[in-house]
Amino acid sequence: YNQSVISCANTTMTPLLMDSEKLDSDNMHDTSSNQARITFTTAGTYYIQMVARTAAANAEWALYMLEGDGPVWLYRNTLHLTNSVAHTQQVSAILTRSAASYISMNMWQNSGSSQNVENWTGAGSYSMPRTYMLAFRIA
Repeated sequence: YNQSVISCANTTMTPLLMDSEKLDSDNMHDTSSNQARITFTTAGTYYIQMVARTAAANAEWALYMLEGDGPVWLYRNTLHLTNSVAHTQQVSAILTRSAASYISMNMWQNSGSSQNVENWTGAGSYSMPRTYMLAFRIA
């Protein structure tokens, strides 16, 4: 998850950087470099989830799960917002991945100006961040 808001420029694919972790038992995420990535260290089948809470802005927002550095996108969730209310978007999948392959989490929006993706504002070890990514091996 990220402890700070993430600014997304207008009509620009923006990597969503995650500078903190709650659990990473397989060393799949680095909080100092390539923060928008999950790099699979063990080949297998994984459940992957990416969640982002958008700013309250009239815009089209799209959350992308990208293969490697892109531009190939695996999954996308698009919202067309006209009510200036913050919304949570989610992309999830079950994918078979090879060791050393990676995916990244990216956001795109077209509000006409830069907009923020919200940060974690929870308290305590059991609260859920508003913007996060996770992956765990299921087979």
